[in-house]
Amino acid sequence: METGEAPRQDDHLRSAYSVSARALFAAVGAAIILVVLYELGRALWPVGWWSPFFAIIVGGSCWIGAKLLIASVVGADVRWTLGDGEMRFDRWSLLRQQTEIVRAGEVARTGIKTHEWDSRPDTFSVSIRLRSGQVVDTPEVDSKERAERLQTEIRSRLLVDPV
Repeated sequence: METGEAPRQDDHLRSAYSVSARALFAAVGAAIILVVLYELGRALWPVGWWSPFFAIIVGGSCWIGAKLLIASVVGADVRWTLGDGEMRFDRWSLLRQQTEIVRAGEVARTGIKTHEWDSRPDTFSVSIRLRSGQVVDTPEVDSKERAERLQTEIRSRLLVDPV
């Protein structure tokens, strides 16, 4: 059955870690681990009354460095594709790929979320609450008007009633 309307073209948004951001995370993580082990590793051996205190500092620092190293490898890039009746999330990192699809009827409500910054102008995103309770935020945009247009497009394509 034809309605006489041309199908709308899919809209794409992207939230990505750049190569430089991944390299920065890896470098900072490795530097934290190496510096702490080099500078405080000597306080751990030979074992003395002070060793537990330094073990907590070394362990915590290595944990933070390891988290940064892991983020540099498994931090996912996300491509949002907004089509008629569905929103598709393609996530990929160096280790895995995943696709999730949200269909019309699965979105409970949407709203505009403001991200306040001290060092730059505020940014905005569309917060999407699914009926399952999960909340997904779109990548940030630079103006509230652009976020409102994006919210209107999401509501239109996924048949979400305005609140």
